[in-house]
Amino acid sequence: MDGDSIVAVQVRAGLKGYEITSCARIVAREGIQPEEGLKTLLETNNFQSDRFVTQIPDKAIFFRNLLMPFKDLKKIRQTLPFEMETLVPLPVEELVTDFMATDGSDSARVITASATKESIEEYLAVLQTCGMVPDLLDVRGAPLTSSVVNQGGTTDHGLVLDMGSVSVCMTLFIHRQAVLIRILSFKEASLPNLLTPQSGTITQALQVEEVETYFRSMCRVINDTIHGYRYTSGEFSAPEKVFFTGPGALFPGCGDLLSRFLQIPAEGIDLCEENRIRVAEEAVGNWRPALMSTALSLALRGAGKGVGFNLLRAEFKVKKSLFGHKKQWRSAAIFLLVILLFLGADMAVEYYSLKARYNALDGEIVQVFRKTFPAISRIVDPVQQMKVEIQGLKKKGVSELRMESNKGVLDLLKAISLGIPKTLDLIVTRMVIDPDTVSIKGQTDTFNSVDMIKNGLSSSSKFGSVNISSANLDRTGKMVKFEMKLVRK
Repeated sequence: MDGDSIVAVQVRAGLKGYEITSCARIVAREGIQPEEGLKTLLETNNFQSDRFVTQIPDKAIFFRNLLMPFKDLKKIRQTLPFEMETLVPLPVEELVTDFMATDGSDSARVITASATKESIEEYLAVLQTCGMVPDLLDVRGAPLTSSVVNQGGTTDHGLVLDMGSVSVCMTLFIHRQAVLIRILSFKEASLPNLLTPQSGTITQALQVEEVETYFRSMCRVINDTIHGYRYTSGEFSAPEKVFFTGPGALFPGCGDLLSRFLQIPAEGIDLCEENRIRVAEEAVGNWRPALMSTALSLALRGAGKGVGFNLLRAEFKVKKSLFGHKKQWRSAAIFLLVILLFLGADMAVEYYSLKARYNALDGEIVQVFRKTFPAISRIVDPVQQMKVEIQGLKKKGVSELRMESNKGVLDLLKAISLGIPKTLDLIVTRMVIDPDTVSIKGQTDTFNSVDMIKNGLSSSSKFGSVNISSANLDRTGKMVKFEMKLVRK
């Protein structure tokens, strides 16, 4: 709300930047309450959002500049009420104050914005009649300046003027940081008298002298304010350019007049010149940079871009819902649904893939079973049937092997016993009998004894050949360790 008008801009954030989806301005007429004008604006335009920010009217705000001995933001907020006591005309208990800190070496320069709790209550009551609960309650100047300094080509030191129909908000920025914000009014000239109230366009019968009087008065106050800040701050860099917007920017030759009276170049503000901000086709007809740049900077701050103040503190602090805004909740629900759909599709694909693989393996098992057990024609559970058949074969083979092996082993032991001379000193440490060979490990007294054992076993009809694998003295040097391999006939 700017004096006699209400401006609203809606933006949508995307991957390519921001898009202005709707914008409108309505001029308040005599006898019409602000809430009626706000309802008319919302009802006659396409504004659909669960999140919005606004600025409190200028008449309720006053700014102060402080120099704090430390830079910690938490400490600044704790000590701010004590510092403000001597600087404001009202008890600090009746005020809501927020601040912005600028860089310093060991200290911080602070801009404070204050409003009475009563004025905030009245303003929020107007919004509530339209079903609106703001997420941020900013003040004029800071969001616009933040948007300007973030544009490419902006000077390091400059001046931002929002020339409203009732007052002018001037913001001085140094090193791309706001250091001074003031709301200025002028008695010599009145902007509403120079504009037609219905359209906000310049009166055709406007006199050149009236325009120059207005701008000369405005620029004189601006220069005096800058001079006062230069005197009190101690650190100062002169503005290199003035950036202007607002109804006052509609005057023909506005930039030339500002350059002449402020003696620095002037440039109109159009935030849409930035590549990442564009106007949607349905909003192009209503978009007017001079009248809507301030509202756009507020909308951009609500979308997470830029800095400013927030007077929704203490008892006015917005309580966040467990699920946040409805729009955010819906977006999160849709995102979760998409994830669940992808997970379901992935599980379905994996299930059918595993099922196809299982069927293929099952077919291979049946083929192996038929080749292994061709006599079995009825196949119900090939794996279990195969286990049963293999187990039966094992039992049958072991039984037959035991019957045959018991008889063969006794004959072998008898042949070995008869083949070894009884007079030899022999200790058998290991004997392994398998279907084809017999391995013997043992100890005897001499190498000749090893040869005698070999010769005795070679003469047996049970063995085809007898070979000495190894023969060595043991650690004591008194016995010979040997290993012998016998090939069965």
